[in-house]
Amino acid sequence: MSILSKRPGAGLFTALAVILLTSVAAVQAKAAPIGASDAYGLGANLSILNVVSVSAGPFGEVSGTAPGAYNTSNTVLSVDENLGLVSNILGDYMQGLHTGVIETNASSDIPGATQAAAGATINDLNLGLMFAPSLPILDPLAILGLSADTIVSSSEVMDAGGLMAVGDTRIEGLGLSSGVLSLLGIDLGLAVDPGANTTLVDLLGLKIVLNEQITNDVGGNGLGLETNAIHISFDDFGLSVLGLGAGLLNGDVYVGHTYAEVALLADPGTPVNDVPEPAALGLFGVGLLGLGYGLRRHRGRKA
Repeated sequence: MSILSKRPGAGLFTALAVILLTSVAAVQAKAAPIGASDAYGLGANLSILNVVSVSAGPFGEVSGTAPGAYNTSNTVLSVDENLGLVSNILGDYMQGLHTGVIETNASSDIPGATQAAAGATINDLNLGLMFAPSLPILDPLAILGLSADTIVSSSEVMDAGGLMAVGDTRIEGLGLSSGVLSLLGIDLGLAVDPGANTTLVDLLGLKIVLNEQITNDVGGNGLGLETNAIHISFDDFGLSVLGLGAGLLNGDVYVGHTYAEVALLADPGTPVNDVPEPAALGLFGVGLLGLGYGLRRHRGRKA
């Protein structure tokens, strides 16, 4: 028999200690995860010689954060933008951004199911890096043209016995128009259901990636996934017509951007200083009152 059990009131003290420890553990229970997601259909940020900058979008942007389940959507009927880049004596360079209907969605079930998701659908895409001659009798020249009938992008992060991320891109009717690119024999069949980070073009400062997927750690105990159905990047891409240069183009055009993340506020089993529940506070209070009464009674006996 232990020394503690031989002392008067030891059983009471032991029981009260158990109550106190139980209530503290309840107060320090693990908190719920947090989640966020966002999407947009089309966006562009471009610059010439890193001096002249132009941007458009993001079009159809939508987002949400959890806890607090959400399901938000956005619809844009069409996009019709021509971004003026630079001009010279021959004419004007511009980036055309044109679409039909854009539909986006962001959702999460937290604090129910531990997940967050985003999706984007773009119809009738037509992107054109163009040169418009000063002489009106001359037709515009397509330096780079990209079109598609339908583009669908999605990102989702979920807890399936551990956080996992899933991204997907589907493209119907992809077409490229460019004198240089047409000579490369690019297999556009890759675009129908492209694998993650499929590089379609990487040439002379122009890069086109399909189903671009980028994962990142969130808060050291979470996971995020960004999916871009089409990412066109320019890295000192030379703009020139008839040998007359107009500058170096830099920047990005994103089509079908989706992002989702889920973060756990603590490692499993690690106490978190969260707001205590009323039941836990009541249990803690009962333990304190009982302990105070037991000590007073014990001192009275000793006196």
